[in-house]
Amino acid sequence: MDARSRAAAALLLDFLERSENDEGDFEGDFDQELSDDLDDRSSDEEEQARPTFGGYEYEFVDNVLDNQICPVCLLPMRDAVQTKECGHRFCKDCLHGILRSNHPVCPNDRQNIKRKGGFFSDKAWARDILCLRVKCKQSATGCGWIGQLRHAEDHQKTCPYVEEQCRDCEANIQRRHLNTHYKEECPKRLVECVHCQKKYRFMEKTVHEDFYCSRYPLSCTNNCGALQIPREELERHISEQCPLTEVTCPYAKAGCPYKDKRVHLSRHMETSVDNHLWLTWYSLVETKQELGNLKDLRQKYIKVQFVNERLTQSSAEFVGEIRDLSAAVKRLEAQNAKQVKQIEDLTRKLEKVQKPGKSYSSRKNALNNSY
Repeated sequence: MDARSRAAAALLLDFLERSENDEGDFEGDFDQELSDDLDDRSSDEEEQARPTFGGYEYEFVDNVLDNQICPVCLLPMRDAVQTKECGHRFCKDCLHGILRSNHPVCPNDRQNIKRKGGFFSDKAWARDILCLRVKCKQSATGCGWIGQLRHAEDHQKTCPYVEEQCRDCEANIQRRHLNTHYKEECPKRLVECVHCQKKYRFMEKTVHEDFYCSRYPLSCTNNCGALQIPREELERHISEQCPLTEVTCPYAKAGCPYKDKRVHLSRHMETSVDNHLWLTWYSLVETKQELGNLKDLRQKYIKVQFVNERLTQSSAEFVGEIRDLSAAVKRLEAQNAKQVKQIEDLTRKLEKVQKPGKSYSSRKNALNNSY
């Protein structure tokens, strides 16, 4: 072997060694990733959150090879992984389910699968599957999209045939019809009343029109034939305009007893002119008599008012005299009190000028006895 051949062989051996080292490193990373994934999904709740099937649930246009089908979920493999011992391939999630058992074995040949280092990610296999063409999941409802599997998830995010929940009524509506649903179909959409211009939910239309709309057109309750009367004007129509409303004669205050529908009132007025004139005459006579009585009452009132004024003046005069007398009494009482005090002072002075041992009273008594 010449030097050139030996150099080529050395390069080949070096490449193979580096490939084995890279594969070992990759497998170690994948094993660690799957182990971490097993730890993260240890709870029952998270276990239920995993997909029911690990593979792709699409309708494939291209032929799917038998060895591209996962033997666990029987679907085209998602994130294909391959065991080292037997070389069988599975979906990553399907292998995850196998490794959770106490004794993980391959479902094809029952060979043991090591949890550490017993498998590796087959990216080439996964890439081939992702290149297969599939139909949109909404193809049954009309979507004609066909594309590579790798683009299917992105298409689903914008597919107009995917159903979304209406934010108001929570119905599932295809995206392409959602705007129309919001504007024309949703029972909870806001609409404007054509009569009163107030907004309400479409499902409440009957309630709004029957109870709340002030301009909703109604028919006259007297069945007079009037239609399209706004609700807020119906009462005025019945009381002022309806020909079938029962009314009284305009001369009722004069004594006319007529009471019938408004439609007959004009005929009554035409045929009862004389009667109304007599009633009016009698009313005028009675009014004149009442005016005369009121005149007499007014004169009496004036007299009573005059007497009342005189009495008021007299009362005022008496009040003044009483006030003066009260002042005079107070002055006399003051003078009397002053005189009483003077008498007491004089009595004390007299007692002082009397002889010792004899008081004024004793002298007075002696003098009286001498007589």
